[in-house]
Amino acid sequence: MGTRRNISTNVAARDAFIQGVLALKAENSGFDTAQLQFILHPSGVQTQQLSTWDLFTLWHAMAMNERQGSGRNAAHSGPTFLPWHRWFLLLLEWQFQRVLGAQNFGLPYWDWAADGDQPVPQQRQQPLWTAQWIGGDGAGSSNSVTSGPFRVGNGFRVHIEGDNQGRIWATNRALQRTLGRGVADLPTTAQVSAVLNQANYDEPTWNAFSADGLRNRLEGWAPRPTMPHLHNRVHVWMGGDMGPATSPNDPVFFLNHCNVDRIWAGWQARPGPRPYVPTTGSAAELFRHRRNDPLYSVLTSFEPRINQVLNVTQFYDYDVLP
Repeated sequence: MGTRRNISTNVAARDAFIQGVLALKAENSGFDTAQLQFILHPSGVQTQQLSTWDLFTLWHAMAMNERQGSGRNAAHSGPTFLPWHRWFLLLLEWQFQRVLGAQNFGLPYWDWAADGDQPVPQQRQQPLWTAQWIGGDGAGSSNSVTSGPFRVGNGFRVHIEGDNQGRIWATNRALQRTLGRGVADLPTTAQVSAVLNQANYDEPTWNAFSADGLRNRLEGWAPRPTMPHLHNRVHVWMGGDMGPATSPNDPVFFLNHCNVDRIWAGWQARPGPRPYVPTTGSAAELFRHRRNDPLYSVLTSFEPRINQVLNVTQFYDYDVLP
């Protein structure tokens, strides 16, 4: 069982993460975009070979296209947001362990609230955005990342692109970022504390318009009308490839979601009953979001039930819980 550590303060975790990303990005999955025309928009470029990393990007985009009722999809804007991404990260973590030959590897997390507590001009100057960590902001009219390990010159190219209207297409370009241009500042530790003080996991209407609850606050839709918050705010602050449904193109996606999962794990570890809701007896339109429903997967024939991933301690631990 691996321990997930803070990438900003742990050089060994940083180096293993970078090595694993590049290995999975270079590994031929055996699929190419010509084989996937039934799900790809025809406006893409010529056929692209897909890496193992690209398959995770594709899976995330397809999950967003699996629409449920009231604005929910198979992975977002509803109760399954946290358990689905826990399963998604866990499968990627196992791939890291395989290519690194390190059974105890744990995906690192980015404690963005610690950066969000810094003055706004300093948030883009943190060590994470240097060439020694994961590279910085995009440059030029294309907002292409030109520094760090995930630049084109180091063999890192984006092959699957999409938007939030359900379109996915083949591409062949550099990773893109627009740090701090969508919103100026990151979430703060005070906002994380407010989430941890939520009494309920989720609440009706079980979607982005739920008035309160841990899930909707942590996902970043509540409280309205001011938004985005927390997870959503990090995506918008990052911009570029972190914006559309194909956001796992940027490795920082997983650093963000590991931190989101860490906050959920911290909430679960607090005293008192903290059950996942809704239950199996809830309305059928909540399929994929009820406690005993299967988690949507395209990379595995096995779809675990939500209740099978609720106990994080059976898979990994965190060095520090919030």
